[in-house]
Amino acid sequence: MKIFIKREKGVSEVIGTLLILTITVVLFSSVFYYVATMPPPQSRVYASFQASYFIDNEGFANITIKNVGGESLNAASTNIIFVFTNNTGTFTAIHPLTDFVLQLKSTTWNVGSSIVYNSSIDKVHVTYLSGITLYIIDKNSNSLVWQDVLSGAGVQGIKITGFSYSPVPIKNSGMATFNAFVIYNPQGKIPSVIIDLRSLGLGTYQMSYIGPFQFTYSMVAQNLRAGSYPVWINASQVINSTAIINAQPYKAFINVGLTTFQALNITLIKLSSQVPMYSSSIKITVNVFSSALQVENFQLLFKDIYKGTTTVINSSNIQGNPTPVLSIYPYTVYSFTTTWSNVGSGAYPEFGPHQLKVEIINPYPSVSNGSLTINFTVLPRILLVDGENNPSGNLISYYSFDMIADDFQYTVMQAQSVNSLSSYDIVIWTEQDYTITTQQLNMLNAFVNNGNKLIFIDPNGTYSSNFGITTVSSSKYNVVTAEGNGIYLKLPNGTIFTSSLYGSYNYIISNYGNLNPLLINSNGQTVAVFGNYGNGKLIYFSFELSSIRPIYLQDFLTYHLITWLVGINSLNVNDLAIADIIVSNYHPLYHKPVNITVAVRNNGPGSLSGIPVSVYIDNQLLIEAKDNSIISWSLNGGGNYTLLMNYTWIANTPGVHTLYVVVDQNNIFNEPNMNNNIVTESYLFPGSINVQFSTLIVGNDTN
Repeated sequence: MKIFIKREKGVSEVIGTLLILTITVVLFSSVFYYVATMPPPQSRVYASFQASYFIDNEGFANITIKNVGGESLNAASTNIIFVFTNNTGTFTAIHPLTDFVLQLKSTTWNVGSSIVYNSSIDKVHVTYLSGITLYIIDKNSNSLVWQDVLSGAGVQGIKITGFSYSPVPIKNSGMATFNAFVIYNPQGKIPSVIIDLRSLGLGTYQMSYIGPFQFTYSMVAQNLRAGSYPVWINASQVINSTAIINAQPYKAFINVGLTTFQALNITLIKLSSQVPMYSSSIKITVNVFSSALQVENFQLLFKDIYKGTTTVINSSNIQGNPTPVLSIYPYTVYSFTTTWSNVGSGAYPEFGPHQLKVEIINPYPSVSNGSLTINFTVLPRILLVDGENNPSGNLISYYSFDMIADDFQYTVMQAQSVNSLSSYDIVIWTEQDYTITTQQLNMLNAFVNNGNKLIFIDPNGTYSSNFGITTVSSSKYNVVTAEGNGIYLKLPNGTIFTSSLYGSYNYIISNYGNLNPLLINSNGQTVAVFGNYGNGKLIYFSFELSSIRPIYLQDFLTYHLITWLVGINSLNVNDLAIADIIVSNYHPLYHKPVNITVAVRNNGPGSLSGIPVSVYIDNQLLIEAKDNSIISWSLNGGGNYTLLMNYTWIANTPGVHTLYVVVDQNNIFNEPNMNNNIVTESYLFPGSINVQFSTLIVGNDTN
């Protein structure tokens, strides 16, 4: 008998080995094929350049850039970026290298070859104080090849330097593309860039990164109204995974074209002053845009909105209201100018916030029309009376600075020259050593009794009885605190107004009749009063108001006194101002630190964010010591808030150094008055710091 024994073990090992080998070969082949077919990484371009410049007689920069080593650059894949920074803002010019091929006589930029750029191509004027920064970009690898700062400090941290959009103007229900140019630290992450289109009735949107320093966002723009609108660009960058730096917000304007078929739209109202004085005249400019297909006829009607009441402006105060019939051609802008006199004149002086509303009426043959409003604030006519006999005294400088910081207009007059007050609404009379005449005292009483307002400063108590007030001499005091409920005098931190005085005073008010206590001294004695007086209002001080320190508290107090006198809460236009500059030492020793404190006021109606405050030493920007960045803060409105910022400067070079401080240098908040964004009062705030040598005297006298 044959016995067959089936052995399966040997067959199984052979098959398994073959299967493993087959799988390995297939996997290896797949990986090899995948790797072989992957596109190679874009290689970066490495090259070295040198740059120099000079400014020609017309104020244009002539910049020469030379390739001094490394690789050649292909003209078709290279961009050159020029960034210019000066007091008017930042301008970015982007030029492809193809713009310079005639100079290179080649489509490549080889070692040893140079190009020359003149800023007149982009109509950019510069000075030797301007900042000039250069960037060379390789578009293929999307990378920075080279950068250099030719002049100035260059861009610190992250900065939005340019904005564009297309088409111009944007068409309703059409595609719109927005582009931003942002300079940032290449060592950090790509910034987050946000465009704010809420002024158009849209939202805020994240922009996409498309190349070195360039970001874009596209959308279908719908339900837009023709006109010009402000947009904001915000950018932030993460550095070292934790630290976040923010760019100063960038403001730009975009124009929107056709919206409704055959429509007339007011695209602009411009006033010669958005803070006119009562009874003055202002110039009004109105732009009307036509998207009609034929010539349109129309009229403009001007209205004043005050405390919720809308009134058609009297035609005797405006040159034609409504206007004569005007005509406009299709797709054009018609600009109309007129003058409004006796601004704020009604049954009584209409101080404070107003709105001017302009309407299109009687359009023909179209049936569509439009309207637009603009805010403005009617301010009182203020007279500052200097009661110093010495005409070279500087007492009135403090009051003048208060008015400037608080955004009030004023006139200064020596007390000897005052013989009429009929042209003013508020008089601030500061009495020192001048003897007021009986005629002037009667004039002051009549002025207040007739419904006007007076602030009378009487540190010697000489004329208190003229207003039914009794002053007596008491112990000296040099601190005052707010008292009473009639005038809101709380500081930003919620505490009651308290201030030290420069010098000591000893007159107090013992009897003030129907008036109310305003300020008390450290002994609880009344030293200032306020209230209704006859048909007007009176504020009386028994000490020198200009002695209040720091000066920013003096600004704070005068702002609230004047707004109480005229019955308003705040301006209704944006206004930032330098309220004080405190320098620890104007004559420091060599290599010693100098502390500079800047106080900023917001006189406008609402909170503002991202406020840039810049301190320059010898025209060079001083970086804020705390966080090593240009300081930028938020500040509430209403004149109630003053923001303090501290800077430190090391006096490394002996001699005289210029000091210059500015808030909102590029007017990103559209302030109608920029005169108080800097300080020009040299008596209160010297514009220079004189660094002294440190001298050691060693005596060798043994006697």
